[in-house]
Amino acid sequence: MLNKFSHNRQQAGWTSKSCAFSSLWQRRYGHIMNRLLLTVLALSLAFFANASQEGVLSFSEFSIKSRGIGKSGTVEIIGTKNEKGTFSSITVSAFGKMYSFPEDILSQISAINQNGIQLTYEAGYRSLGGKTIYIQFQKGFTSGVQSVFLVSLNEQGKFEVLK
Repeated sequence: MLNKFSHNRQQAGWTSKSCAFSSLWQRRYGHIMNRLLLTVLALSLAFFANASQEGVLSFSEFSIKSRGIGKSGTVEIIGTKNEKGTFSSITVSAFGKMYSFPEDILSQISAINQNGIQLTYEAGYRSLGGKTIYIQFQKGFTSGVQSVFLVSLNEQGKFEVLK
């Protein structure tokens, strides 16, 4: 086996002199190459550590209006925050009436630092509350939605936190 290996080294053009040169070069300059590689790696990690980061631009106020679908009728939602960043009011105009979010729900919504709102509607069964509007407050980035707070409002005026 040893002879075959030696023979293969000679065929490849390796001699004991070229192996000795390689070994000598590695001893003299190998530590420099290692340091250069570590320096390049450290600089590239520092570049990514200082990369721009996406931040949440939460609402200080909002107004959303939908013509509605089916028998939902027009739906309008208006919300404002105070200086502390908590909602001072959210009013919903739906089913031909005006509704105001209860204080306990207002304080829960502000906790998620929302920057998105989604509205949906369900005709529903009268025995289960009838027509219902779903208002989903979201916190998200270009990579996707991170958290959701879902509130329903039925035509009897009952608010319910679902998520």
